[in-house]
Amino acid sequence: MTLKNSSFNAGLLWETLRRNIWAVTLAVLGFAFTLPLPVAMSVQTINNRDYAVPMIKHLEMKEKIQGFIGLQSPLAKAVMIVLAVVCAVAIFSYLHSRQRTDFYHSLPVSRGKLFACNYAAGAVIVLPCYIVMQLVAYLIALASGCGDAVAASQPLVTIGANLIFFFAVYALAVACTVLCGNTIVTLLLFGWSAFSLSAAVMLWETLCMTFYQTYTDLAGFSSNLMMRLSPIIQYLFLIPYQYQGKAMYATTGDTSVWLLLLAYLAVAVLLTALAFFLFKRRKSECAGMAIAFNGLRAPLKFWCCTVMAVGVGWIFYNIVDNSKLWLFFGFLAGGVLTHFLMEIIYSFDFKAIFRHWKSLLVYGAVFAVCIACMAFDITGYDRYLPAAGDLQAVGVEYRGYEGDGGGGAWQPATSEYADLTDPENIDAVLSLARKGVDSLGTEPDRTVRLTVNYLKKGGGEASRTYVIPHDEADDRLFDQIRFSEEYITKRAPAFTYALTGRDEVDVYTSLQPYTSYNNANAAASNSNQDEVEAILEALRKDMLQFTPEQARTEAPVLRLVFLNLTTREEELAIRNGMEAMTGYGDGYTIRSTSQDIAVYPSYKETLACIERYTGVTPVRLTPDNVISAELHLYNHEDDTTYSGQMRYQDKNAGEETANVTDRADLEALLQDAVTDAELSSADVMFDADAYVLGEKGFEIIAQFKNGQGTHLYYPEGKAPEQVFAKYFPQQ
Repeated sequence: MTLKNSSFNAGLLWETLRRNIWAVTLAVLGFAFTLPLPVAMSVQTINNRDYAVPMIKHLEMKEKIQGFIGLQSPLAKAVMIVLAVVCAVAIFSYLHSRQRTDFYHSLPVSRGKLFACNYAAGAVIVLPCYIVMQLVAYLIALASGCGDAVAASQPLVTIGANLIFFFAVYALAVACTVLCGNTIVTLLLFGWSAFSLSAAVMLWETLCMTFYQTYTDLAGFSSNLMMRLSPIIQYLFLIPYQYQGKAMYATTGDTSVWLLLLAYLAVAVLLTALAFFLFKRRKSECAGMAIAFNGLRAPLKFWCCTVMAVGVGWIFYNIVDNSKLWLFFGFLAGGVLTHFLMEIIYSFDFKAIFRHWKSLLVYGAVFAVCIACMAFDITGYDRYLPAAGDLQAVGVEYRGYEGDGGGGAWQPATSEYADLTDPENIDAVLSLARKGVDSLGTEPDRTVRLTVNYLKKGGGEASRTYVIPHDEADDRLFDQIRFSEEYITKRAPAFTYALTGRDEVDVYTSLQPYTSYNNANAAASNSNQDEVEAILEALRKDMLQFTPEQARTEAPVLRLVFLNLTTREEELAIRNGMEAMTGYGDGYTIRSTSQDIAVYPSYKETLACIERYTGVTPVRLTPDNVISAELHLYNHEDDTTYSGQMRYQDKNAGEETANVTDRADLEALLQDAVTDAELSSADVMFDADAYVLGEKGFEIIAQFKNGQGTHLYYPEGKAPEQVFAKYFPQQ
């Protein structure tokens, strides 16, 4: 190889490309088979089909093409990742051979210029091939009449993201290649570097859930961090979608996609700078060694030991029924075996397995101290309680009663729902949290699970989940929160629903146990805007007057579903279009959003408005509209079953059933019954009796004359025990 001068020039770059012409061929074929070729095949396939509605054909072609040319294409991403790693290792692998290293480092070219030439060669091999094939795919889409697919795929974001993530992965692979003196070790280190940080976050969360009784990741911080710490994971899961006419990207959260890309561009620059620094400091005689820098061996080894120790411990812990003994054994086995393996890899000699055993003992002692701090909660994580004066707001998530089958759920509280600022609500939440802290280590029979998100003044958040022993004092605190005007106006669906000027309200009675969200199963519908608004205003007024006593004793009698309506054309304009591919006629209105809300007997004004504007009144379940009810008694100690009054053997041991058709018994079962849909739609949940008798529990399923059916539940204290006693006298 002849060089005219020692500067970075086209001749040096061309020579590098010539040696790696196979990589150029691989890039051309890889991108050709993942971008223009599948687009052309999809166009041909769809053109060969007959479509009664041309719009449907266009929408299907648009979706197919967009899936290949957009950022959601997993094939193009996979090719980009593979090429980034292959080119980095292939171009810099001469560092793993002493003869080749001596040759290249004897050239009249500085280390910095040689690095720049090699680094640029990898980009020149891959990126022009990608850009050309991406543009060819765009041209095929335009030629097929699907220019809107090109626009919908956001070419700037797609090309920008692919280029930036290529450099992030490429720079990481180059750094690993320079850091190692062996190609196999390079690939192992790259895989470890690409995923170990994300794995460490996941394992840290498992440790917290294992040792901390109140741990919760309410805002999803760990999952977001796990995604961000691996450019490969983030790249693969960066998938675009449409939401209310706007382009959104999965896994970005509230972060702008461009801000995310800028962050990874900075990561690529930093990794490139690191690779450049290592390249300049790397000694030629390190070729053939596992790790070229002795000072990095111990930190890397103990990082591997830590992650593997926790990982193996977690596996053992889950295999053997959450056994802490096996967890600690897994820590020991994983850490020690990983240390042995790393010593073997470093020396390429099995005899080195016991080297540096003293440092292993020191590391083990430090690891044991860290685990002990978590196991005994030395930092006071579980006992943490902020002062009321330090809080700006709180959020709550109520999980209901555990141990008696009753209760309900409130609106989930995440960081964006930490909006309860009333001092009385904050004091009530802190009182419940204090009781949860005081009950740590106990096992009460009846508990309430409460997750709290603390938003501190001046910024900062903390989340905890408490298991609280239930008593009447708790009920008063819960009622104070969930029946406060602040909570209702900020959380209740009737208040969070926003009228758009084209709304519809659908009414469901007990005889319509399933909500269809397209009014096909509704008892009545009304799209008169003034009347819909009147019903909603009456509902809001009644909700603010609803009391805890009424909530405990009343069951919903109607369900309302409020719907925003859009025309077919508008829906197609703001969505990808596939939601409309159902053969609907022109002008069909598509329900884009909905709210499902319960109406109670105490909602007098609401019931009056519903009757006035829809003609619907509550329908009580009676033997006139219910033909039968099945009673199921689950008893794992008995293998006999009842059908009516007839006892027979059942192959499903432990279940007893009774088919109730007697009118008087049906009347008793239906008198205070609540259906599945009414129970789940209740925005303020009453205490539903599951009627548990000892170790046995009843299940009731009603069959309607209209062919539908539902489970039945009862408000507190209103379960028809006399019917159960009649059909299961031995209980």
